[in-house]
Amino acid sequence: MIKVCRKCKAILDAANSAPGRIKKRDYICKACASIYQREWTARDKAKSREAARLRVSRWRSKPENKAKEQQRRPGYYNPEQQKAYGKKYYLEHKEKKLAQIKLSQKIKAGKVKKEPCNICGAKKAEAHHEDYGKPLQVEWLCSKHHKGVHSARATI
Repeated sequence: MIKVCRKCKAILDAANSAPGRIKKRDYICKACASIYQREWTARDKAKSREAARLRVSRWRSKPENKAKEQQRRPGYYNPEQQKAYGKKYYLEHKEKKLAQIKLSQKIKAGKVKKEPCNICGAKKAEAHHEDYGKPLQVEWLCSKHHKGVHSARATI
């Protein structure tokens, strides 16, 4: 029996037929299936998003796919590993973290006010500590200039 696309009447072979089509009324070529899918998505965006969300949710619920997700993003799906890394980083950079915490507490309390970049005047600025032993003595720099200061230090 020859299979024919019900939309464009093209003869279907294994390479040209859309996957998952078994019944005679469902014979459809890949091109027509693609057009239909685009039209359906455009017609009902909310239903399309919900179908995609359910498809991904079903995929993620399978045990073999959970393992794949964990391998792809180990820190995101492995809270113990993330916690261990955070603790290790804190212990290695304790002085730095304590200075950052102290400064952020003073900013929240209103005792220290954020300022614009000292170099270019950009309103969104980051605090740069020259000495972590003096946590409230900071230089306010935009992201670009802050990176520049650190890269200049690395080359010295």
